[in-house]
Amino acid sequence: MNSLGGDDGEGGGKIIRFILSPLPPSKNRRHKVDLSGRRRFESGKAQYIFLSDEARQWMSRIWPLIPRFEIATTSYIHLSMEFHYPFFYKNQKLRIFDAPNMQEVLQDVICKRLGVNDNLIKSWEGRSVDDAEEKVVVVLKELVQ
Repeated sequence: MNSLGGDDGEGGGKIIRFILSPLPPSKNRRHKVDLSGRRRFESGKAQYIFLSDEARQWMSRIWPLIPRFEIATTSYIHLSMEFHYPFFYKNQKLRIFDAPNMQEVLQDVICKRLGVNDNLIKSWEGRSVDDAEEKVVVVLKELVQ
């Protein structure tokens, strides 16, 4: 896979690679529920479930870090995510960290930034890497039909 952008010859589409830091919140911390019965209004609609402050802040911080990526209207997207974070605390106990729960949050914000529906992601892969620096390495590939 050509990680610098361009066509790697497989699928005939463009490829773009970028790094996002900090890590996204997990989907468990993405939303808040208003149990008081009062409704908040977002985008002109009454909401009982809304984005948490943590999710909003993360999205606004990483939004400018996601480069533009034009895909053909007949293409699909392959998304590769590599989550970097320390696997262990300083006391050598295994850190409880749910990288798969971050995938949904990450793909939603990437697709929103690109102006495409996340249902265009037809293939994906993810893995975790033991690293002191917390970040996500993202590779998007256009799958030309």
